[in-house]
Amino acid sequence: MSRGSLRLGHDGLRALVVGGGVAALEALLALRALAGDLVDLELLAPETRFFYRPQAPLEPFGGGRVASFELGEVARTVGAELTLGELASVDPENRVARTRHGMVIRYDALLLATGAAPRPAVRADVTFRGPSDSERTAGLLRAAGDAYTMAVPVPRTWPFPVYEVAFGLRAGSGKPVTIVTVEPTPAAVLGRAGSAAVASLLERRGIAVEAGFDFAALPRREITVAAPALHAHRIYGIPADEDGFVPVNRYGAVHSLPDVYAAGDVTGYEVKHGSLAAAQADAAAAAIAALAGAVIAPIPFKPILYARVACGGESLYVRRDLDDLRDEGVVSRDPLWAPPAKIFARHLAPALAVLAGGPVPTAFFDPRIR
Repeated sequence: MSRGSLRLGHDGLRALVVGGGVAALEALLALRALAGDLVDLELLAPETRFFYRPQAPLEPFGGGRVASFELGEVARTVGAELTLGELASVDPENRVARTRHGMVIRYDALLLATGAAPRPAVRADVTFRGPSDSERTAGLLRAAGDAYTMAVPVPRTWPFPVYEVAFGLRAGSGKPVTIVTVEPTPAAVLGRAGSAAVASLLERRGIAVEAGFDFAALPRREITVAAPALHAHRIYGIPADEDGFVPVNRYGAVHSLPDVYAAGDVTGYEVKHGSLAAAQADAAAAAIAALAGAVIAPIPFKPILYARVACGGESLYVRRDLDDLRDEGVVSRDPLWAPPAKIFARHLAPALAVLAGGPVPTAFFDPRIR
């Protein structure tokens, strides 16, 4: 079946966004905001719902349920078509995308935001991947054993859930908790100030940390909860490294492919975080909007990390420019951005606030950026 003749009422540039996570939805919303009627938008996603994954480490400990939203409802807010399917291959020369079930979708610009897939990096009771592991993690509070060992075994992963689960297990059980990590310091990506703030709270709560841990010693340990290793599903026709991650430039353009872009965890950028995925999506959306004829100068991706880390009843808000080696990170117990969502995403965060039944945010900004 061919979808090449599809139009949403006019002859705008056909922009196909692939994925159902933060980067995909941020790109979809940004494209409509930046390009208006110059683009016809289609979202190709493997399932019908978007899950707010950053809440998952808190759910087992009474921190509220993971919110989910209908992708169709998000798509309708920007006049986009939602197509269910999983991308299998791309023919860049003919600008054709094919799904695993043989559907053919033609595009003028393609934005890949297919994310990363978690897999166990070490043997553990729970490899924490997201909402699907909340129930098993809650069960650890009732499990036999005198102590918990948490692990961040690889550098390219989602480290913060391990710390958030560690705080929850310590508070909920009172048992000793130890974090073993390959990081040089706890939550090192937060910078010197952010890492020190997390380390201070860990010490205050009685959680031990062994940083720079040599996992060759692992056979002598039992791991309770571990962060996963990440890989990306390979898409035929798209260049990728050995783990499936796609190389892009600072505008999100995939190397050597015309009008193909990628954003979020599927890219080769080493740090995986929702705020960075959204920023990459904004850069790619701006490039596609310019391609469609919008009067806008493409803006390169700037890797500013916005992380809200839940530390057992309180939150640390951290902002750090990952491009600036001198930036030690700005840390506060008060929000550094508004509204103080766990994912800083200029278009997605306010949209989700409205879909959740809240008021329309009056602003969404980082007051430190003018």
